[in-house]
Amino acid sequence: MNAKIRDSYEVIVIGSGPSGSVFARQLALAGVRCLVLEAGRYFPRHLFPMPEIDSNAQIYWSGGLEMDTTCRHGIMRGKAVGGGSLAYQAILYRFDEYAFGPWRAVSRIDFFTPEGMHPWYEQAEALLQMAPVDETYRNECSRIFVEGHARFGYIAKPELRAQRNCRWDQGNDCIMCLGGCPIDSKQSMPHTVLKTALRQGLHLLPEFEAEHIEPTQGAVLVGGTYRKRSKLRFRCRKLVLAGAPLGNTRILLQSGLGSRLPALGKNFYVHTQWFHFGLFDREICAHRGPFQVYGSQDPKMREQGFKLENTFPRPAGLAWLLPGYGRSHHAVMRKFRQLSCVETAIRSFHPGRLQLDRKGHMIIDCGLTADEERRTKIARQLAYDILSSFGAGKIFTSRFSICPHHFGGLNMGVDPKTSCVDPAFRLHGFPDIFCADSSAFPNAPGMNPALTILALSLKASSQLLQEVG
Repeated sequence: MNAKIRDSYEVIVIGSGPSGSVFARQLALAGVRCLVLEAGRYFPRHLFPMPEIDSNAQIYWSGGLEMDTTCRHGIMRGKAVGGGSLAYQAILYRFDEYAFGPWRAVSRIDFFTPEGMHPWYEQAEALLQMAPVDETYRNECSRIFVEGHARFGYIAKPELRAQRNCRWDQGNDCIMCLGGCPIDSKQSMPHTVLKTALRQGLHLLPEFEAEHIEPTQGAVLVGGTYRKRSKLRFRCRKLVLAGAPLGNTRILLQSGLGSRLPALGKNFYVHTQWFHFGLFDREICAHRGPFQVYGSQDPKMREQGFKLENTFPRPAGLAWLLPGYGRSHHAVMRKFRQLSCVETAIRSFHPGRLQLDRKGHMIIDCGLTADEERRTKIARQLAYDILSSFGAGKIFTSRFSICPHHFGGLNMGVDPKTSCVDPAFRLHGFPDIFCADSSAFPNAPGMNPALTILALSLKASSQLLQEVG
């Protein structure tokens, strides 16, 4: 990071989340001169902003959430070195046929199969230390979750997470990690993949917001603002877009490339995640110990397009999510320790769209229909059944959903009329621009995407290295 930044590189990567970090690592290991541009700040583990309000303001875009056109769904995206990996719960899934089947159908890309992606998943898993959560340290919220699944004929299993030595035996609580892990247990990108790249000579420029790109013959120009005051411009042979759906779509639209990419901003999907809180007459202490010990891994739920998650928000997030105002709201907040939670994650099947208004503000249309609402109600009823069966006196559903998983805008496919990224991970018509993050997903997978982003980025970086290595 302290290396002298040049104005010309072989490859520039915009974004330092899971995709950008993997590209950077592979390029740096191959000796390619590479620069990573990141809009957010760099936080060593001892400098993560601990007050929740400060954390939201400093490691997320727009202070934590960007609302869609209905103001019912809030998009969460990381704005710091490491991107969303700083705050994610590091849950790792290989996609199944329920995810890859719809991908193949719409993209006509044949390597979207569990078998076709297997070698890339293996490489991705080797980058991180992974282990299931130790059930010994589960809290009462986790017990209600897993036993509730069994009670109603569903399957929940311990989650596989990228973590090591979480120190639960010493009283550590995972709720802290929603603002960045202060003990480097969570396998975030700065602590793992990006660290390797920096040791190999990678150049990293935090607090630089890329604003426009200009593809030219044999090169791509990248312009933007450093620390909100200095205009800088860089040149590269190859460019990697790793700013997730909103970031990648914004920079391409601002660069005037929408007319050459007719699918740009279209085919946008989300997982809407709703919190259901049960108020008990005893202490649950859902905030203590490990988070997301269990997740629903049930074929019946996969077929219906939803899953349940074993999680809990931090206090400010809880205050925002809980319905009500004034004294009634305060009365529930005072019983923080008596709340348990079941989160429902709903897979969207109908595409939305990302656009810019005349002032350059992002318009987020999640494209949700009555079909998503129907599945939301089914999942909500199951969450209510679980909580009430264990004695919850009152049950509250969050006023809003959060969407930490969002996909598309630059979806992959063979047809340039209906997609933006080709099977070789290059933008249609722009052979020097690559993309393999969640913005390239053909649609919503209904599963946590981190491992697949790593795997696709490894595959894409091997393609890129054939051209620059």
